Amino acid sequence: MHLIPIGMSDKRKEMKKQRTARPLLSIKNLAIDFATQQGMLHAVRDLSLELYPRQLLALVGESGSGKSVTAHAILQLLPRHAHVQGEIWYESQPLHSANADTMRHVRGTEIAIIFQEPTRSFDPLYTIGKAFRETIRAHFPTINETEIYNRTIALLEEVSIDNASQRIRNYPHQFSGGQLQRINIALALASDPQVLIADEPTTALDLTIQAEIVALLSRLQTERNLAILFISHDIELVSQIADEIAIMYAGRILEYGTCTTMLQYPHHPYTAALLRATIQMGQHHRQTPLRAIQGSVPDPYHKDSGCPFLPRCEQAHEQCQNGIPIWKLEKTRHRCLIDGPKER
Repeated sequence: MHLIPIGMSDKRKEMKKQRTARPLLSIKNLAIDFATQQGMLHAVRDLSLELYPRQLLALVGESGSGKSVTAHAILQLLPRHAHVQGEIWYESQPLHSANADTMRHVRGTEIAIIFQEPTRSFDPLYTIGKAFRETIRAHFPTINETEIYNRTIALLEEVSIDNASQRIRNYPHQFSGGQLQRINIALALASDPQVLIADEPTTALDLTIQAEIVALLSRLQTERNLAILFISHDIELVSQIADEIAIMYAGRILEYGTCTTMLQYPHHPYTAALLRATIQMGQHHRQTPLRAIQGSVPDPYHKDSGCPFLPRCEQAHEQCQNGIPIWKLEKTRHRCLIDGPKER
């Protein structure tokens, strides 16, 4: 789905791709299982990612791939029956073993998160102003009421909420979904975090509003020097702003590379299938049938030894059953036995 182009200069692209020697957020060999009545559900398997300062990394995959579970694990927001293995580091802090007091400081102050459905992120009995007051007070206990008010107005104006001084008296139901997501973003930025996790922030928003939210996050990233982990199922949407894209399927990262390279030279059949299944603006189903991916994601209750995409892959052969392929580097990093870029 092609959205409204944001327009990003070549110079800005190069600046965004510059990395420091050390990642800001690092995930190493993450595995997440859930103990259920039906048995052990394997949500994430052997996942490793690195997010660098001022980088926008997109984590893309179908529903049920483990994207949101990974995001929640970073901030220790998973339920008690989750079993987490592996390492999660924020700078030199090991978040995987951090205690409750440390995590209370990290959440919001260092790493903030935007959740999927903005209408469910607010208490319907609180005005927007009260929501900001509680959030700001939690992170800055000594701040006075005037400073809270001024900071709230500045944050709302930063995300383009008109008449901010009047709208802080309104309740959540008096805003549209797009406006609530803007307010949600402002709340996430209230304590000036370095990392922002955007967990499918455009879900349930129409096409035009999606483009506006994506453009807003891109602008805020540049102005605030944010590092953003952008989670989405829409590879075309994230391609407008992402520096790098990680393709996730059945709890695993199957391909990883720069945005431009990933779109032009997809090396894993799943990446190519996602691109083929994308609806293009002006496309008519009678002239260009939608090439949907046949089948469904594998059962997370079973650990298969082969490639997780094997049952749905049109290019699979017998060797694909023998285990997860090792990482290969051909323009992108990918885990596939079949050499060369795949047809989009």
